[in-house]
Amino acid sequence: MRRSAFLLAFLLVGSSAAQVGGRADIVEEVRRELEARKKGLSPFGYEVFETSKFQPDTLYGPVSPDYVVGPGDEVIVNVWGEVEFRYTATVGRDGFIDIPKVGPISVNGLNLGELRERIFDGLSRAYPGISRDPTRVTTFVEVSLGRLKPIRIFVIGEVKRPGAYFMSAASTPLNALYMAGGPLPTGSLRRIEVIRRGKVVATLDLYGYLLKGHIEEVKLQTDDTILVPPVGRRVWLAGRVHRPAIYELRPGEGLKELLDIAGGPEPDAYLGKVQVDRIVEHRERKVVDVDFAEALASGRKVELYDGDVVLIPQVLGRRENVVKVSSPVRRPGLYQWREGMRVRDLILEAEGVWEEAFMRRADIIRTRPDLTKEIISFDLEKALRGDGEENLELRKLDEVVVYSVHTFREEEYVTIDGSVKRPGRYELLENMTLKDLIVMAGGLRDTAYKLRAEVSRVDPDEVGPERPAEIIFVDIDDDYSKEANWGNFKLRNFDTVFIRPNPNWHEPRNVTVLGEVTFPGTYTLQRPDERLSEVIARAGGLKETAYPEGVMFVRRGSRIAVDLKKALEGGGDDIVLCDGDSITVPRRPQVVTVAGEVLFPSSVPYVEGKGVGYYLDRAGGLKETADGGRIRIILPNGRVEKPRRFWFDPEVLPGSKIFVPRKEGPKQGAALEGAVKFISAAAVAAFVVDKVIR
Repeated sequence: MRRSAFLLAFLLVGSSAAQVGGRADIVEEVRRELEARKKGLSPFGYEVFETSKFQPDTLYGPVSPDYVVGPGDEVIVNVWGEVEFRYTATVGRDGFIDIPKVGPISVNGLNLGELRERIFDGLSRAYPGISRDPTRVTTFVEVSLGRLKPIRIFVIGEVKRPGAYFMSAASTPLNALYMAGGPLPTGSLRRIEVIRRGKVVATLDLYGYLLKGHIEEVKLQTDDTILVPPVGRRVWLAGRVHRPAIYELRPGEGLKELLDIAGGPEPDAYLGKVQVDRIVEHRERKVVDVDFAEALASGRKVELYDGDVVLIPQVLGRRENVVKVSSPVRRPGLYQWREGMRVRDLILEAEGVWEEAFMRRADIIRTRPDLTKEIISFDLEKALRGDGEENLELRKLDEVVVYSVHTFREEEYVTIDGSVKRPGRYELLENMTLKDLIVMAGGLRDTAYKLRAEVSRVDPDEVGPERPAEIIFVDIDDDYSKEANWGNFKLRNFDTVFIRPNPNWHEPRNVTVLGEVTFPGTYTLQRPDERLSEVIARAGGLKETAYPEGVMFVRRGSRIAVDLKKALEGGGDDIVLCDGDSITVPRRPQVVTVAGEVLFPSSVPYVEGKGVGYYLDRAGGLKETADGGRIRIILPNGRVEKPRRFWFDPEVLPGSKIFVPRKEGPKQGAALEGAVKFISAAAVAAFVVDKVIR
């Protein structure tokens, strides 16, 4: 009983845990979806102040007629005609300007039109030629404003650089905002207030400026205050709209106004389900689905709240009212499905079938409502005649597959290989001959055997273990003209043609003879069995300065030890040469090189008849670390000799190398071998360098 109770409790707890886990998964999925929607969105409009710089010196231009003149303004008077002069005056603190012969004129508080009238009246009293009577005018007057008076403006609130700024009197609130760095992202762009003597004289909405290029004209006056309050109701707009961003909404604006501000929905926007993620009373989040298309049709207003995340989804990419037909119809592709549409109707809309169409069968690939598919076959020829049983009715998403007669035929081909310019596989054409194939392959190579070709023929119906293929020999030529009477042998499927190389043709085989011969250079071998002595003879023989004992014979990158003296005498070293062989005959050297464990490794002058001991003594003798039992002599031709006894060693030739290894343990045997190989290679290099220098 206790076990049953425990098991029941365990199952209940496990079920609850699974439910909690499932709910947690949904919550996490919703959270990730919300973050994905908001990702990449930024507050709209603020970047315009980041990319622009305010330049106060550029605030010049026409002054509006209602501009009010005051202390600090520069007044320019131009007079021309019977009397000519130009006078510039700055309005004083008392509001007057003083014009010669006219006297002080009060201009404070006048607009530009009134200013012109007052100055004209003053000048007309001093100059009779200035008159409003056209018949008496001999002098003309023009009044304009130059540098305008500076005014002090306060920019406060959520701006980057709040404070007081001195600006031109023609400045606008937008100029002041630019000078202050623009609103912060936490500041409003929709409710910017211009305050004058404690009263709000204007409320600016910068969205009008950003979206339509115009803004309310407000002329600033000294000590005006521009207040940027905290941002108001803000909504995130993502999905299929022209300008996804974070927008600030004014009171009374809803989803329709939001989409208008964002430039409207994209053509593929789905308005039947606009999804709003909403924070409710600072307590929880909820998802609200809105049928905005219905709301637009009914005139119902969709309210939005601060913090809403609005997603405009995309219409489904799946098309339901289509059918498809594939080649070989004349115009394959998608077509509109209509109620009662049949196979014949679709084929006729596709302008019929090509001549290659297989008329005895076609298929309909039908997609069921659960997206599984079935195949339905019909006789295409009968369907096009309107046969009631074969001219099947089509449904949405049906695909009509029309086959080509080639679909059921295996590709037929022939192959050509060997000495042609473009060997490979070629399509077997009707009545194709051997000559046709050779021409298609670019013709025979110059090195081809141009008398006979070999054709390997396989008949799938006759091939057996004892006869896998039939070999046929066909006479050929290199005359490809139509009249040429050869190669009319007709080819069959799977034939393979072999064009053999000319057995009597060989590429030139060259050897190089360098150094102390009469005519060094490259020589082409005259026979396959031409020997070393013969090529040396063709090179004019050895010079008197030649040192045959040090000949360097290289074949395929490896040096071969050759006794050139014996080779020239017809001995066993007179080897047959191969393509690429290199023979270098050096000058007679005058030194013997001693290296390794001697006191002074060096090159010792050669003395005829002297042995190893002589050259070791000249190099200072052996060190205590020297291994005298493993001394090696590398002869000039690359052969390595070992002294028979320490002081009764073999003859040392000019150019030889004597290497004395160090006493080491058993593991160092390989090191000696490597050192000997290295010195031998050094000898080869030395001969090459000596040859090049000389």
